[in-house]
Formats: sequence, C-alpha cells, structure tokens
Amino acid sequence: MKIIKLVDNLYIYHLVRNRVPPEGDSYITSLVGGSTEESQLAIILGSAEFYTVAQTWPGTTGPTADERFIQALYLKFLGRISSDQEEIDWIALIPSIGRTGVSQSILEALERRKYFVATYYVLYLARAGSQPEIDGWAGTTLKEHEIRYKFLASKEYYDRVITL
Repeated sequence: MKIIKLVDNLYIYHLVRNRVPPEGDSYITSLVGGSTEESQLAIILGSAEFYTVAQTWPGTTGPTADERFIQALYLKFLGRISSDQEEIDWIALIPSIGRTGVSQSILEALERRKYFVATYYVLYLARAGSQPEIDGWAGTTLKEHEIRYKFLASKEYYDRVITL
C-alpha cells in the first residue's frame, strides 16, 4: 500500500495530476521488485508528459523546450535556476543519454543530495542543518528514503514533535 501511495504522489507532484490505474503499475512492480525510488522517478521525469509539464513550470524562462526542461529539473531538485552553461552541457547529452539519463544524473548529483538533506533539516527538525551535518548525510550511501526515515526516527524529531 505504501508503494502505491508513493507512485500516486510521484504523479501528483511531478506530473501535476492524479494517477489513473492501471497507469503506473510498471513503477509499482519495479519498486516492489527492489528498484529505487530515484530510478523510477527518473523514468517519470524523462517522459514526454513531464517534458510537457516542464514547459510551464513556474520559474522556467528558457527560449527552448529543452532549456525549460533543464530549468524545471534544477528548480525542483536543486532549488535554483540552472546557468546557461549547465543548460548547454545537459542539452548536449540528451541525444546520447536521453531525458531519463539527464534526470537520473541530476537526481544522483551530490548537490541534489545536499539540497534534500538541507530541506529535511528545516522540514523535520525546524532548523537549518550545519554544513558538516548536511555534508555528512549527503556523503553517505543511503538512499533518499532511508535518510528521510533516519530523520523521522531521530530523537531530535521525536522531541520536537512531542512538544507541538
């Protein structure tokens, strides 16, 4: 049931619509079989549907569809706008690794890991993480969901929630 909810949320958050079963069942099957959330998310982000959504994503201003696609990924997963050179570099890779490959590379980037860890500190612990704390979590081999669970299972999170 948790995996179905995860896939439903991926559709809502990234494709800006509800999933209509049996749509997305291949993602559910892959996740049940041991695939990572990040790899399935990369497939969604590499889809023609996300490419269309990215064209009107708030903050995207590029003159080409590929630039807006890269800008949407940066805004969503790095919390910043991409530079002109970053857009040029990623767009040059699309013919060889595809939009899914570009998405996967951004999702696996250390900068992205630091961004989501910093977000977890604010979201779950209601404070900014120090740079050593952020770097420590981002530098682990843990998957994103494993880091999220560690935050939610921490004494600091418990102490914060119990006082609300």
